[in-house]
Amino acid sequence: MLLKLTRKETIGNSVLGVLTENGKKICDTLENKQHLIPELIYRIQVTRSPKFKRLLPELCQVPNRTGIRIHAGNTAKDSTGCVLVGVREGNTLSNSRKTETELTAMLNQIQKEHEEIRMDIRSTHLGDGDEL
Repeated sequence: MLLKLTRKETIGNSVLGVLTENGKKICDTLENKQHLIPELIYRIQVTRSPKFKRLLPELCQVPNRTGIRIHAGNTAKDSTGCVLVGVREGNTLSNSRKTETELTAMLNQIQKEHEEIRMDIRSTHLGDGDEL
């Protein structure tokens, strides 16, 4: 499975995007502008997070970083380098816990079927307040 995270717009410290698979939207994303993950393709593994004490998708081999997860959160302040998931409302996310739970369950099932999960991170946004 290849997921694609497309960064679309920057508003203040929030970098807003969309997570898709085969062109189909899974959810909206939010990252902290000051802690962006480099644009590469990453392998994803669902593992138990020591910090959050639950199963969460982890991006493997992020350059110079460890413990980079996909998890619930509403604003850029909720992330120090991870990808937040939910439903976009302006420059925040709502329904993030439900989205995290559903996404983690889906990815965990795929992992149990021994299928490799990867995520391609790319930017298409221009700058603060700009949207393509």
